[in-house]
Amino acid sequence: GDPSPTVLGGGTVTGSEHPLAGADAVGGDVSVVICTYTPDRWEQLCAAVDSVLGQTRPPFELLVSVDHNRDLYERCVQRWGDRPPAGGVPIRVVENRYPGHLGAARTTASELATGRIIAFLDDDAAAEPDWLEHMVPPFGDPAVVAVGGRPPRRSRAQPRGQSRREKRPRKRTVAR
Repeated sequence: GDPSPTVLGGGTVTGSEHPLAGADAVGGDVSVVICTYTPDRWEQLCAAVDSVLGQTRPPFELLVSVDHNRDLYERCVQRWGDRPPAGGVPIRVVENRYPGHLGAARTTASELATGRIIAFLDDDAAAEPDWLEHMVPPFGDPAVVAVGGRPPRRSRAQPRGQSRREKRPRKRTVAR
């Protein structure tokens, strides 16, 4: 049967043979998944989609997985659902079909993906143009089962070691 997809950024490979071994080990057989849940990130989602379509190594397909938000799903279908593939990359808009949120949306898209590698991109991130060009080649080595990227640089406004949630001083409770 067909080998299970390899997941960029995490996951495992099942079976006795690496699914990308052979001459086409680093081909364009990548499904990119972007999960989204709120229209508050619409501009960022559009930038994320555009960044995938602008890859120097185009993906096989792009799936936008909408997490339990019917209005956002319809907006995504209106934007990307009923038109020919952009730049040769088909875009499929899917609805999360499981209870739960991000993990369930990823599972939904992963089950529908047809590429041999699945790469995830957040809806509030834009991939560098050569993202897939750098992420895919390591899979030519049968010992490689997952590949990850470095997180984006922090803005100068956010001190090193301080998360966005920690900008406000925390209240301290003292046990007596």
